[in-house]
Amino acid sequence: MKKVLFGTWLQIPSPTVARIVAYSMFDWICVDLEHGAINLETMTEMFINIQAVSMHNTKWACRVPNHDPSIIARVLDIGVEYLIVPKVNYIDEAIAIIKAAKYPPKGDRGVGFCGANAYGNLEVGTNKVKIIIQIEDIRAFDDLEAMINLPSIDGAFIGPLDLQKSIKPENFMNEYAVALATFEKVVSKTGKLMGIHDIYPTEETTTTLIKSGYNFIALGVDTSILSQAIYSIRYTKD
Repeated sequence: MKKVLFGTWLQIPSPTVARIVAYSMFDWICVDLEHGAINLETMTEMFINIQAVSMHNTKWACRVPNHDPSIIARVLDIGVEYLIVPKVNYIDEAIAIIKAAKYPPKGDRGVGFCGANAYGNLEVGTNKVKIIIQIEDIRAFDDLEAMINLPSIDGAFIGPLDLQKSIKPENFMNEYAVALATFEKVVSKTGKLMGIHDIYPTEETTTTLIKSGYNFIALGVDTSILSQAIYSIRYTKD
């Protein structure tokens, strides 16, 4: 059985928040550029803080906002180890993402003196970045098997909320269940990373996901974790 990697999302643009979360012993921490207000400069500072206090080699992850090759290249230059790309619906999109993320001959990524290669140690700047595509639209299921079987795609991450919204209301009850079961069947048999967001995690929800084969699980997000903590201690009048 593949080891389950637990992580979380960061959407608050704060190096201090990143540092606090890094003490948590997560396997990976993802800075989210798709949602929230984090820019590349703040992201760099957040990663520096994660690295400074990480006690067991926590992996750096980033969800880019889109498929733009220039954004992917700049994010990877910072030193990201897991690249999570949202809304990947077609095989051509997956192939283009690989080209943007990999150095030649696998891709078109340019070489620069950057954090990814210790600012000049080009032997460090390899093609080791792991690419995880997000499946968030019902249209993606036509190409799902072909995409996940691409050698340079290391996993897929289901986006349950966006997937639900892509299904017509009259078809929802049946189509969503079939889509989720299909995702689990197709991805799990590859042995690659199969991800999902456990938004409000409990022992029961997390155990259920592990039994379903998920091995790359996001536990909450900094914003919801903070709000839940505040609600749990706030004073309420009778």
